[in-house]
Amino acid sequence: MYNILSSSYKQADYPIFTMPWVLTWLSHEMRDPEIIGRAFDFFICSHPISPIYSAVSVITSKKKQIMDLNSWEITDIFPIFQRINFTIEDLELIFENAKISIEKYEPASIIGKVYDKLQNEYN
Repeated sequence: MYNILSSSYKQADYPIFTMPWVLTWLSHEMRDPEIIGRAFDFFICSHPISPIYSAVSVITSKKKQIMDLNSWEITDIFPIFQRINFTIEDLELIFENAKISIEKYEPASIIGKVYDKLQNEYN
């Protein structure tokens, strides 16, 4: 998925559409106060970078839709992620997958890899 998403960007190597998800803890995509409250509960009680793991979980939940596209241009991929209507069940699955990823790919190791990558790119 990373290769597909990063190749769809001409000037950036990250999916910028995920930025609001991280900044608003997914709440800008939600309309139901109960679902927003559940998201905030999860993020308050989880690792500080759990919003990033959750954004990855949202992306991977749409993998089949992305793989079925005729083109992997960002203009084709972006609409898949606009106005996602989360149900409480969707959210629980996203959070469960995020928790599994946090255990499997420890935040400290990822932060170290990102730091090393940025050091190599800018030095």
